Amino acid sequence: MIGEIIQRAVRRENITTGLAKIEATLWWDEKAGRFWAWEVDEHADWKLLATRALGLLIAECGHLLKECPAPPKRGKAGEICGTWFVAMRVNQEYCSAVCQSRASTRAFRAGTETPAVAKRRQEKEG
Repeated sequence: MIGEIIQRAVRRENITTGLAKIEATLWWDEKAGRFWAWEVDEHADWKLLATRALGLLIAECGHLLKECPAPPKRGKAGEICGTWFVAMRVNQEYCSAVCQSRASTRAFRAGTETPAVAKRRQEKEG
């Protein structure tokens, strides 16, 4: 359940916990660039409270929750590292310096641009 919540947050999708005692909804606000939270009841067991705490964390800093787009160490074409991480800066796109270097090196050798550069270019054009 928690993995599914994090996965939806990384994809910037709306999140509803669907739990019986705590009903919390998180939604991604494109304009503000962050998640917003709304909840109904907080009297519950530890699993529900942990889910609530995760929801509040996502609402506060979910805009920094990302998935690394770098190619894996010995991966095939089209595969990505896919590690979920909390970015230290808004413009951080890779989980580590190693992944950033790997992406840059492979893009340079292929004569293309890195996934992060392509994403920024599309955002400027779009």
